[in-house]
Amino acid sequence: MSIRFRVAGITFSGTSERIATATDVVVLVGPNNAGKSRALREIAAHIADDNPEAVVTSLATEKSGAAEELREWIVQRTVSSATVGYRTTADGHGVWVEDACNGWTAEPATVSRLARALVLLADAETRLQLANSVPSVDVRSLLPLEPLQRLLRDHTTETRLSAAVERAFALPVHVNRAGGSQLHLHLGAPEAEPRLDSVEYLSALDELPLVPEQGDGMRSFIGLLLTIVTSSHPLILVDEPEAFLHPPQARELGRQLATPEEQQLIVATHSVDVLLGLLDRARSVTVIRLTRNGDRNRASVLDGQRVAALWRDPVLRYSRLLDGLFHRGVIVCEAEGDVRLYNATLDARLERRGEAAADVLFTSSGGKHKLAAAVAALRPLGVPVAVVTDLDMLRAEQPLRGLVDGLGGDWARFESDARRLRALVAEMETVSPTVDSIRPQLLQTLGADGTARVTEEQSRRIREITKVRDGWRIAREGGGIAALPHGDANGIARRLIAALAEIGLFVVDVGALEGWAPDLGGHGPRFVDRALEEKRHVTHEPLSDFVASVAAFVRSVEAVAEGEPPDDRQPATSWRRESGAQQATPPGPLR
Repeated sequence: MSIRFRVAGITFSGTSERIATATDVVVLVGPNNAGKSRALREIAAHIADDNPEAVVTSLATEKSGAAEELREWIVQRTVSSATVGYRTTADGHGVWVEDACNGWTAEPATVSRLARALVLLADAETRLQLANSVPSVDVRSLLPLEPLQRLLRDHTTETRLSAAVERAFALPVHVNRAGGSQLHLHLGAPEAEPRLDSVEYLSALDELPLVPEQGDGMRSFIGLLLTIVTSSHPLILVDEPEAFLHPPQARELGRQLATPEEQQLIVATHSVDVLLGLLDRARSVTVIRLTRNGDRNRASVLDGQRVAALWRDPVLRYSRLLDGLFHRGVIVCEAEGDVRLYNATLDARLERRGEAAADVLFTSSGGKHKLAAAVAALRPLGVPVAVVTDLDMLRAEQPLRGLVDGLGGDWARFESDARRLRALVAEMETVSPTVDSIRPQLLQTLGADGTARVTEEQSRRIREITKVRDGWRIAREGGGIAALPHGDANGIARRLIAALAEIGLFVVDVGALEGWAPDLGGHGPRFVDRALEEKRHVTHEPLSDFVASVAAFVRSVEAVAEGEPPDDRQPATSWRRESGAQQATPPGPLR
């Protein structure tokens, strides 16, 4: 390519500073309705000198190449007409060659007359038609304008396309050069040598299915990739490349899109798989997260290496944390059972009140000691985060301190009350069963057959019978802070929990997940199943209020990030319980 053209910087409506985007690949991510698709359309409009300012308020471009190089480039990619000096692009857009060259070399440059030749916008609406059969063309005398026509004389590109499709769908593609007036793309490849005088080859073509007759996912993948690998546009804008695709194919498409020759690719996506595929292959990449508040679209640049590092962590990789990039915020819980019940509770509350979906991702970290890592992964990416954890998170300085630091809190504010609470709980009498008290239960559990193998249920029951309960376990399993001694321990716990909620760390004051409905019995997944069957996520108001307060915190963080004050009508710590949590704060505020 003798000329070069790309977007060097973008200013969004909610961000005053221009974001540098002169990399090979630019990826727009963010929640629904954040303005990603519209940003692509407005980038194309700015280049055409139609200057919308809804999402993209200004655009900076950079170019290289002399007027003669541009003139040659135009001639190679357009069709001549009866009017001297006037040529037509593949989509019928006219170009006055000399005007275009003069605008290209002017100071400042004007490229609006070349916009259709410089920019390709591949949107989801037209994707399914891109691999359809097209009229054949005499490549010796005519300019192949359709993507499939260009493959007629470009075997290297056909081979690349076929290899990419085979990686994604385990089948290659093949251009039918024996179709007469029509040019077809087949799924699969004939074993016979592709010669028009070969009966074996022609018979094999009759057996191969046509790409336009395949499912939407395959047609979308092949059509988009076909268009891009054969395109001569310096700037390619792709909207939702993941449309109709399953995650493995979406990631492979991202990998294939990430290696443009001398072009710049700007992609708007809702898919973490496309994002990871792009990061895996792109020589240089800029990841921009868009969020929207009213008519303003705020943009923040993400660290691509940090995103890739998050993906490489095997625990975090399978926790769906990266999906948080495409939501308004993330609520991280300790385990999958917590995720199920809290997510169901929030959905039920919003539905009951006729409110819009929260667009908040609930995910688990795989245990207490991974919560801080999850927070550390998400907050630098600009994603609002809240954490829900059991009461025994307060029993030791770590991992509590790591979570406070990760959420941006000042540990000195909490240290004194956390240390005092640990000391008071340690003074609680430990409940330890005597051997005589548990012997009958053990004998009953084990049964009379001394040769029988111990079952999983028997093992669980034995652990329960012999369990030693210290103060933290008594509180966790016996009603939460309501089980702590009245006075200092109870008051400090309430104050500490309220203060931690202000930074996004929500400690379950009823002890643990099972404390919301102890009458149901069971633990973990069994408890959650019973709670959902009994519709406690719908009817339990304290649980509903608690989850709503967590979601309200995430929304308040997003509002502050966008320059808006938090919603005073729904403060993050406004939840109330009959047991008294979050009621009147005891005297002596935290330092």
